[in-house]
Amino acid sequence: MSVHVVWEPLMEGCNRGVLDQAIIERLIAGRHRAPCWPDFVHHDALADVPDAEGAVVVLPARHHTSLDDLRRINEVTASLPWLLLILNGDEEHTFPYGHIEHPNMRLWVQTPDATRTYPPGTRYLANGPAPLAYDTPWGDRTRDVALLAQDTHARRHECADAVQAILDTGRPGHLTRTAGFTQGVEPAEYMALMASARVCPAPSGPVCVDSFRAWEAMELGATPVLDGHLPDGTSQATYWQRVIGTPPPALFVVRDWQSFLPWMMGEALSWPGTASRAAAWWQRYQRDMAHNLVADLRDLGAPIPDPSVDDQITVLMPTSPIPSHPSTAVIEETIDSVRAQLPRAEILVMCDGIRPAQEHYRPAYEAYLYELVRLCREKWSNVLPIIHGEHRHQSGMTWHALNVVTTPTILFVEHDCPIRGDIPWAAITNAVRGDRADVVRLHHEASVLPVHEYLMDGPDEDVAGVRMRPTRQWSQRPHVARTAYYRDILRDNFGSDEKWMVEDRMHSVAQSDPGAHHLWILTEPNGEHGIKYSWHLDGRGDDSKWVDE
Repeated sequence: MSVHVVWEPLMEGCNRGVLDQAIIERLIAGRHRAPCWPDFVHHDALADVPDAEGAVVVLPARHHTSLDDLRRINEVTASLPWLLLILNGDEEHTFPYGHIEHPNMRLWVQTPDATRTYPPGTRYLANGPAPLAYDTPWGDRTRDVALLAQDTHARRHECADAVQAILDTGRPGHLTRTAGFTQGVEPAEYMALMASARVCPAPSGPVCVDSFRAWEAMELGATPVLDGHLPDGTSQATYWQRVIGTPPPALFVVRDWQSFLPWMMGEALSWPGTASRAAAWWQRYQRDMAHNLVADLRDLGAPIPDPSVDDQITVLMPTSPIPSHPSTAVIEETIDSVRAQLPRAEILVMCDGIRPAQEHYRPAYEAYLYELVRLCREKWSNVLPIIHGEHRHQSGMTWHALNVVTTPTILFVEHDCPIRGDIPWAAITNAVRGDRADVVRLHHEASVLPVHEYLMDGPDEDVAGVRMRPTRQWSQRPHVARTAYYRDILRDNFGSDEKWMVEDRMHSVAQSDPGAHHLWILTEPNGEHGIKYSWHLDGRGDDSKWVDE
């Protein structure tokens, strides 16, 4: 079951590998994967697509604007039962998309015109980084600022002057002004210089405020500064709203490049906080593209595979300041243990803000988050960091994360609780999707301790083909739960602004009304470990447990 992707539908010389197609290449390669991710088969011509099958068509739009081109596009796509048309490389907005006629089509537009009205359901794509950026590792941040850019219009000239003013203060950085596109240093040197900077300004392109540089900065772990105006002074706030929505706090959009110097002086104090948040936001942007792609393909009637076990589980993993930071050893061991069990399931790392009593942890925690975001880019796949700017605790972060979850079940794993053993995931997910179980917990002891026997509601039973024991004991140790159930308990027992360990409230809730909560412990033997499937790395150490404000 495959989805066909056509990269060169009509014109020779417009094949894949074009710089501004990199964001599309990485999307389809599955850097981030939505559940039920299909296999993609690539073609250089629509004629290669089998009869009666649809296609994703990536069209270098600025090269196909003639009436003959438009007529041929309509002719060769007419036989397709469905069409997802991605218009890329049309920064000047010259392609007359309204001339494309197909009864079952979804349109994606890269660098859209901020003033046009596109068909309902149209998706908008950023320019994205050049291909080499994705494969360039983050470097040591030896420079405060770097700009290597054409100095060919007023906004670029003003930005370059602002960077020069920063360098004139003695701050380390790099500035290269060029007379045209690709006329500066070699691409590898360009990427290395970008990856060595804390901040990379991205002045407007000639006809669109977007540019490769804005996205390369985030891909390479630098803080981007976006341009809000075209060279003629026209505001392009509507462009950024269309492409990225309301810019998050980590993405700065400037009106006047003369304000860049004072902003930089303050940004130096917050490093690496804004860079981590910008890179995490960019990873979320790419993740959402993947989910949108599968959603559109499904709506169009494309062949989408049946869900695997990994497609049915989203992992929620809270992390917060602990004494061992900035080391990432604890969470790496835990994520690696989950990946060994569920190689493709999405992991949402819920990164808490810092409560006042732990303010002394801020430098180490910010360094930890920066390294964590790098690992999500360079070590793992389908692991998404969600960084909160303020302390929200488990309940608040979980409220937020559940808005992102699209799977029927979740696996909740704290950042210092690795899991091990031959865990029957299919049976567990079947159990919680049925009517007998809301939660199945992976036990952290070799057996149920005598002191906890009063919290058990009977002997072992066969549930969905595996041994489990009913309990009224709520524990935040690793557990699989039905997503809808988790949304219900948060709605009924936690306000969206409350800050609680989930266990601290649910422990009494589950005991006071056991009939409303179907909780189980997995009791299938795990070799010499008895029924133990969860370990504890004691990330908090000697720190006291924090409950509420």
